[in-house]
Amino acid sequence: SLGRFVRYAVQISRALEELRRLRIAHGDVAARNVLVSGDDIAKLADFGLAHDVYTETTYVSSSVNNDVDELLPLKWMALESLESREFTCESDTWSFGVLLWEIAAFGEEPSYQRQRQLSCPKLVGLLRQGVRLDRPPGCPKKLYDVMKSCWRVEPSARPEPAELEQKLTECGQEMDN
Repeated sequence: SLGRFVRYAVQISRALEELRRLRIAHGDVAARNVLVSGDDIAKLADFGLAHDVYTETTYVSSSVNNDVDELLPLKWMALESLESREFTCESDTWSFGVLLWEIAAFGEEPSYQRQRQLSCPKLVGLLRQGVRLDRPPGCPKKLYDVMKSCWRVEPSARPEPAELEQKLTECGQEMDN
């Protein structure tokens, strides 16, 4: 049920809170990187793109490869990550919003304006115009509002993981009633 998956999202928000405390940007927060243990605990995995941000507040990809669009998870990336390859705890929050969308859409692949394949410049243009992922069918408005808060243009305006945990806990409780 969606309520059960939202409880997983609460657990993932706690993982993001711990990463933030350690000043580590995960860089690839997505449903594909969530493992659920036998005792029903969700764990955030795949730290292939994780970076220590203790001495730096952002990580800028050093890739000069022309195929960089093929190497990065564009539809999960924050606007600032798409534009300047900056990866921060705040860009992880944007990606977490996309993960919430995946949960509410029961595993559908995210698509902006029903377009499955988007180049980086095209996606940046859409996001700059204010386009965001549509509310999945059956998704409670309150849950979609949490997603949208993760997709604010200004990174500092996005909710911190502790706030996400609280809002998602409330959403889950409402779904259980």
